[in-house]
Amino acid sequence: MKVTDWWAIRDGFTGLGVKLLQANSPEDVCPNKPAKGARQSTYDIYCFVENWTALDELYAEFKENGAKIVIEPWIDSDSGPWKEFAIVDPDNYCIAFGGTNSL
Repeated sequence: MKVTDWWAIRDGFTGLGVKLLQANSPEDVCPNKPAKGARQSTYDIYCFVENWTALDELYAEFKENGAKIVIEPWIDSDSGPWKEFAIVDPDNYCIAFGGTNSL
């Protein structure tokens, strides 16, 4: 996949693609604040993947490359079941990734 300032050319690309845009100035960086009384980060963006295999591979890639993991993978058995994890980027935006275990 080729990503330019204006477009993403997919040409057969499958999976997850996320394009985040650079803020004009440091003052424009404004991640969501955690809800009152919350212990964890509030998600700024949520990305869905095809299945748990893709999610586990993505988690391993982030971990291997030194991403700051703020929520380790966990499973909500009552919701699908649903599995997710979250990272924060250098500007402290919390980016969550999750999906169901469909194949």
